[in-house]
Amino acid sequence: MNDRLSTKGRAVTHRVDSDITAGRARAMPEDLPERAPTALPGSLTEISYSLPPDLTYERWESIGQGLQQMERSVQWWIGDWYLYGEDRFGERSAQAVMDLTGYERSSIQNYASVARAFPPGTRVQGVSFFHHRAVQSLARQDFDAATEVLRDVDGRDAKPTVEEFREEVRRVVQARALAAPPPADDFLPADIELAVGDATGLPLEDAGVDVIVTSPPFGLDKPYGVAADAADGWEAFMGTWLREANRVTRPGGRLALNVPVDTTKGAPPGQCRPALAQAVDAALAAGWAYKATIIWNEGTVSKSVARGSVDSPAAPHVIAPVEAIVLFSKGPWRRAPAGRTSDLSRAEWLEFTDGLWTIPGESNPWEGFPAAFPVEIPYRLIKLLSFKEDIIADLFLGSGTTAIAAWRLGRRFVGFDLSPAQIDSAKRRLAAVGRR
Repeated sequence: MNDRLSTKGRAVTHRVDSDITAGRARAMPEDLPERAPTALPGSLTEISYSLPPDLTYERWESIGQGLQQMERSVQWWIGDWYLYGEDRFGERSAQAVMDLTGYERSSIQNYASVARAFPPGTRVQGVSFFHHRAVQSLARQDFDAATEVLRDVDGRDAKPTVEEFREEVRRVVQARALAAPPPADDFLPADIELAVGDATGLPLEDAGVDVIVTSPPFGLDKPYGVAADAADGWEAFMGTWLREANRVTRPGGRLALNVPVDTTKGAPPGQCRPALAQAVDAALAAGWAYKATIIWNEGTVSKSVARGSVDSPAAPHVIAPVEAIVLFSKGPWRRAPAGRTSDLSRAEWLEFTDGLWTIPGESNPWEGFPAAFPVEIPYRLIKLLSFKEDIIADLFLGSGTTAIAAWRLGRRFVGFDLSPAQIDSAKRRLAAVGRR
């Protein structure tokens, strides 16, 4: 039936039925049946839905099911609509119409990106658009493995949340990636050395490193390669490796330490563990001198995150989408160049010494590594804290992000990780970057 829909003051005729899936969505194969919602009875406007007065209970129930299906499908429809316009009328025309319709450019491009990654015949009907988007954003390096997880989820009675699904995809992609053979060592740049090593007992001589840029496990009780990321004992663990880091650093050397501000893991019920304060205390006790704290605004906290007592001061839970990068030195902060050269520009000096860094978190970690930070973080820290001739170290190498930054800046680098598979993964990453 035809319903009346008021759009920007103009009355237009709108038919809510299977015709709404016209265009690209019509090309669905026969073995993937369309489940387009049936026509809605009554009258629709932009801000209301007036139902007929004589509905049966069964018809009223079916309308609710249809509305829920529309809610699940509208992102696909918008994405397919935009791609149809691109294919038929060209990208410029499609973008012009997008502006006229009032869509947020970033939203519709996101919908179209997911729709393009999953043509209609490949979409899993029982799993939401947002689960598909998680695959598309996380699994560029192993799309097939992530899609297998998507199909597996479709067969489960209890569907995981999008965040739970993201974690599952990361684990599967990383497990497959770590099983891949490493590249030959001759792919590694000459000044980059990666090795299996324990940060609490490093195979390095005393005072051989100039700057350490690292992000240790946060003590979140999550699987973390071969090492246990235990919340209990995290402060003692920090003290042990920070003393070892101090031993291998030259007098006047620096440490840039990425840690969370706080966490509920390892804290009494209803309280938080002051991770930043614990890390600073452990570093001072290990012989490091505190210099400053950079607040990294990564903006990854969802608006739906639980914030304690709703609309009440009974037990609010304050959250912040930030992490801390704490700067220390071994002895006095000021370093004498002693013939060493700087590659820090005036503009970079002004930008990097601003203690609030707004840099998006890593949305597509190499081989699904679960605790990666973006290359921009170590890139800035290495440029700000080191001279070109310095030796940079990362004692928790992970996916090799700091190694990538050091290589791009022409620094000598040494990196350690407890996991042999993670060392191999970092080598593959450096080899991939080196071939570009």
